[in-house]
Amino acid sequence: MSRRTGLIVKLALVVIALAPIGAAIVGKLIGPGILHPTKNTYLRSDETEGMLRRTSGAKGDFDVRAPDGIELRGSKIRSRSPNGDWVLLFHGVSDNRTGVLGHAEFLLRHGYSIVTMDSRAHGTSGGAMCTYGWKERYDTVAITNALYASESVRHLFALGVSMGAAVVLQSAAVEPRNRSRSRRKPIRESARSELRLRRPRVVCAVGKNALLSGYYYGYGFDRAGRRIQS
Repeated sequence: MSRRTGLIVKLALVVIALAPIGAAIVGKLIGPGILHPTKNTYLRSDETEGMLRRTSGAKGDFDVRAPDGIELRGSKIRSRSPNGDWVLLFHGVSDNRTGVLGHAEFLLRHGYSIVTMDSRAHGTSGGAMCTYGWKERYDTVAITNALYASESVRHLFALGVSMGAAVVLQSAAVEPRNRSRSRRKPIRESARSELRLRRPRVVCAVGKNALLSGYYYGYGFDRAGRRIQS
């Protein structure tokens, strides 16, 4: 082995050894911001009223208790000419139920009634932590149960944007009543695509694993801190 090759190997080993430490530091620094995104409680009242006037939709409050006891707040909007089908709409991170008004208007015009909820730790819903689908998928089951208990549902569909798309995809594994799952740029899929496009394969693998371990470290650090405080 040449001197240059040996130096490269040693450098690579140092990088591999330090990667978990760097990931832990990154997780500690950015974990709280990821798990506790900014709450946007501005419900875009004027935009919502304008959409309801244009579609003649009938809106009502729709509050659901999640399996772990937190209160999820949202709205049901019935189409002026309902076809019997319902669509669950899921918003993106740091947004709320009114972040999908454009999607709601399109669906209402075509006879679909909709449910828009503030995800846990978002908008006016309860919850101290956003888990990007880990707990939200079971929230979807509770929402679906409440909808079926209060409405006559012919078919149920789901559509999500960004974080909401990630929730929809993970909910598909635990909620079989959703007949169709639509998505727009689920966060993990889009992040992986960007890594594949912008970095060589080896760097992609190292970077992805470092970021994921940093995220899970931040999640564990946050949970541990809450247990200590309680």
